[in-house]
Amino acid sequence: MSSPFEAERSPAVGAGGVKARRRRWGETFEIWNEKLHYYIGLYLLLFIWLFSFTGLVLNHQWEITNFWAKRQESTFTQKVQPPQGNSDAAQAEELMRQLHLRGEVTLSAPSAQPGQFDFRVYKPALLTDVRVDLRKNEASVHQIRVNVWGFMEMLHTFDVEKRGSSGAPRNWLLSKIWCFTMDAVAVGLIFMVLSSYYMWFRFKKIHLWGWLSLSFGFAICGFFVAGLNWLYRLR
Repeated sequence: MSSPFEAERSPAVGAGGVKARRRRWGETFEIWNEKLHYYIGLYLLLFIWLFSFTGLVLNHQWEITNFWAKRQESTFTQKVQPPQGNSDAAQAEELMRQLHLRGEVTLSAPSAQPGQFDFRVYKPALLTDVRVDLRKNEASVHQIRVNVWGFMEMLHTFDVEKRGSSGAPRNWLLSKIWCFTMDAVAVGLIFMVLSSYYMWFRFKKIHLWGWLSLSFGFAICGFFVAGLNWLYRLR
């Protein structure tokens, strides 16, 4: 007479247990996929609105956004102490502390005039050009301030200038936080797209319109990524 434990170890029961576990894992995955899709979407909502709106502003150059013509400029000079530091970036940060400036530092090309040290301090809505005469220990500071439309456009392209400055690291805390946030937005958007693909393929019985939409998106994106380069070579 067989014991009840042998029935529990039988292949039929074992296979049923595996299927049940897989079903539970699948249900758990779907639950968390939906939850993360909702909450990451809520996190990304305002960022998507911000970049969509500022993208329209950059693309169309509407008259209300002609912020550069309405900029405010000011200049002042101030005596400074000789900057200490073993690099241009360290000297620029020392001069910023003396001038009470904050922002992302972009170093200028070496000046042809001896004893001249130039750099720019960049942050949304405010550009500051600093020219320091190291022989006279005097700094000339020229500031350009823009309105809210300029602030929004600069926020869209914030830290772009830093990328072209010979790979110098970012040195402003808010700039580092902003770049980290943009990384989080990029990762979140990638997840949202993959999550949407899964839910579309898993829950839709008819996938025709989904395939058409996906193919159309790939075709348009492929045209701009590779097609324009191919057409340019043909000319």
